[in-house]
Amino acid sequence: MDALAELLIGLGEGERAQALLERSAKLAPESGSSKWLYLGQMSEGWQALQHFSKGAELLKAELAARGRIGMEGAGTEEEVDDETYAIMNQVVSAQCSIAELYLTDLCYEDDAESRCRAALDEAMRMDLGGSPEVTQALANLRLSQQKGEEAAELMLETVRRLKACQQEDADEAGEEDEEGREEGRGLPLPNVMFRVQTAKLLLECQAYKKGKKCAKKAIKVLEACKCEDDENMEVWYLLGVAYFTQKNPDLAMAKAHLLYAQGAMRKLQQQQQQQQQQQQQKIRGEGGEEEEGFEYEDHLRLVEEQLAMVVDAEENGIKKCEEEAAAMEEEDGGSSSSSSGSSDDSSGDEDEEEEEEEGEDTMEN
Repeated sequence: MDALAELLIGLGEGERAQALLERSAKLAPESGSSKWLYLGQMSEGWQALQHFSKGAELLKAELAARGRIGMEGAGTEEEVDDETYAIMNQVVSAQCSIAELYLTDLCYEDDAESRCRAALDEAMRMDLGGSPEVTQALANLRLSQQKGEEAAELMLETVRRLKACQQEDADEAGEEDEEGREEGRGLPLPNVMFRVQTAKLLLECQAYKKGKKCAKKAIKVLEACKCEDDENMEVWYLLGVAYFTQKNPDLAMAKAHLLYAQGAMRKLQQQQQQQQQQQQQKIRGEGGEEEEGFEYEDHLRLVEEQLAMVVDAEENGIKKCEEEAAAMEEEDGGSSSSSSGSSDDSSGDEDEEEEEEEGEDTMEN
């Protein structure tokens, strides 16, 4: 049942998968941690917390059976076998998900910050492979604590860890990375959703002194995401923001990405309106309520606001160039007028010299 649910998730059948996972959780709650982790991803708030906590509990039970829990430290990567290493990474991911819940859905709880720190402490204790989830969750916590400089450093470390991650079907075992060291077992590359969040946090850190390169890093992360999913409008929007807010703004690239996002979302809006019009008569006949408004209205508004900022910057840049050119022309005009008298005299002298030369030639002939 769990295997079928995972297959449905891969096919994009989230609702059917969730129904199977919930049934499996009722029938065999103490068997299989993956279903609880999947349910945590599909849920919100306290329910998500319960699912992630249950998944982490089962994973720790597996580690305890292997003699890996209760130790003062988690050991080193070389000291654990592949299966134990994989389980520990799952615990790290679950603890980071719990920490993120206390930064989002459960952020108003009285002990949210302390519980978040506790989850991250556990994740760091278990982290042997340099998981980007750990540093990203910790950076998010630092931002909530108004410690932007620390957050910027952590996000740059997150980018370095993302580079070190291996895609399961891409890299060969023992292949050397850019720094010449072997990647070993490595970690799977986090999904697009995680990396989009990476880009968001990088852009947030751009405002801090130690985050001046964060927008540029965000562009690299987002361009890779775009290669994997070029229909993700959020990726296009964030690329527009990143190109605009980097140290040396690229207005042309920012405008191109924002225009693409705007066009795609307007097309989606038109399609939705057509579907609503087709269903209006049926809904009225059944006495139901008509759906109004565009589902992604807020997203479209953000895209158009950012696009307006880019266009203004572009126009201001052109205006500034025109003003500078006009100023230079005025300077050139003033200098030429002040020297016009001397130039006329010199031209007259030149004419006299030419006449004298012509007269000398005639006399010689």
